[in-house]
Amino acid sequence: MSARRKGGQRGIAAVELALILPLMLTVLAAMVYLVRVLLSYNVMQDAAQNAARFMAAASLGEMSSYPRRVAVMAMARQIVQDGASAAGLPAFQSTAMIGVFCDGVPCDIDTSKPAVIRVYIPVLQLPVDVLAGFRPLVGGGDTVRVVLDVTVPYGN
Repeated sequence: MSARRKGGQRGIAAVELALILPLMLTVLAAMVYLVRVLLSYNVMQDAAQNAARFMAAASLGEMSSYPRRVAVMAMARQIVQDGASAAGLPAFQSTAMIGVFCDGVPCDIDTSKPAVIRVYIPVLQLPVDVLAGFRPLVGGGDTVRVVLDVTVPYGN
């Protein structure tokens, strides 16, 4: 009887593997995707923080003069743009999409000494390419949209 039972169990491991493997691969792909999204978000958050710190460290002379303030704003926006390039993300169509605010208004409007600097990226689109075959299961979009917002006190 034991010989017959042993023969009936042949191949059960292969069947179990065939049933579990697709689920395991889906979970693995989802983890890789999530890590990539979080890594891209972290790189862009660091770039936004660096841009805000750069603006906050600008001298009062630079922040009081309109042409200099606009140049500092352009440099801050370029820092964020370089962060996107470093993360392997598509470049912004325009650096004007990157908001740089002094006390709640765009920095190029008011030339008084700001109390706080804010760098705001309204919609950053992180590409979905790892789970291309699973898009219908996770919402069907080509990108994940995130918002970045960094506020720091002006230092000078």
